[in-house]
Amino acid sequence: MLTHLHIQNFKCFEDLRIDNLARVNLITGKNNTGKTSLLEAVYVAYGKDNWYKILKSRGENASSSNLIEKFDAHASLFFNRNIVADAHINTAVLQMINTRTGRLYTSSERDMYLENLDSRLTLLNDPDARSCNWVNSTVLGMSELESLWDRSFFLTPFEDIALTLLRHIEKDIEKIGLGKAPGGERRFQVLLKGQKRPIPLGHLGEGMSRILGMVMSLVDGENGILLIDEFENGLHYTIQPEIWKHLFSLAKELNVQVFVTTHSKDCVEAFARAANMPENEGSARVIRLFNKDGRISESLFDQEDIRTALEQHIDLR
Repeated sequence: MLTHLHIQNFKCFEDLRIDNLARVNLITGKNNTGKTSLLEAVYVAYGKDNWYKILKSRGENASSSNLIEKFDAHASLFFNRNIVADAHINTAVLQMINTRTGRLYTSSERDMYLENLDSRLTLLNDPDARSCNWVNSTVLGMSELESLWDRSFFLTPFEDIALTLLRHIEKDIEKIGLGKAPGGERRFQVLLKGQKRPIPLGHLGEGMSRILGMVMSLVDGENGILLIDEFENGLHYTIQPEIWKHLFSLAKELNVQVFVTTHSKDCVEAFARAANMPENEGSARVIRLFNKDGRISESLFDQEDIRTALEQHIDLR
């Protein structure tokens, strides 16, 4: 489990160090303070090709055959777009020189990109997690949900936990499964009490897929890290306390470290209530990020701070 995080020259972070991380870490702060970028920093550190997935999700054309577009996309990964001291483009190849090592990088060496460039993203303790799963701010795509279900969820006790949470939205759900629709494609379906035929999960709203994606990503990430961006999206405030309660419990059971971002006061309060349960003592932190004159800094709130904030109605956003 990560205990410290140190990020330099990555996106909006010139130099950010966060100490005393916990099992479940909630990241708050105003817009443009780097909440999602902090998740991306962890994600990049745990997969040599994850930087490419980040650029793709942001609409950056890192795979473009146009070298100027490719260079511009790569530059967005670094603080103030400062990739290296010497970088140039010609008609044949994109070249970047690492100022620390003098090593030349070309666009054909995609998998070695972060190693060769002047990234300086460092995890202060050895990254020993087996996996790092990302739940973005929207509903996971069907292919991602199918893969999670097949890989680590189908016919496990965790199906019952998912059903428990889904019933907070629709109390009549009896079963959930991944089967073929009349057209032949696979899709998630649920059987409602008193009905003979299942209906598509999507017919019950976005929150269903959101909850299922979170739970399956957590189960799939055993002994690893789970990143959730904008936890509250698609979730009514009344069901968030129950989701947080199960998230804390599963994270402990499966040895998963969790990093979550939010803008929502309801989300922070639901998190605080779960964090203050006796069984979660010592397992929660709130990391509030600030942007002052272009430099990102942080305030860290431990369990006692979170308890006081909840009692005194102090806003930790």
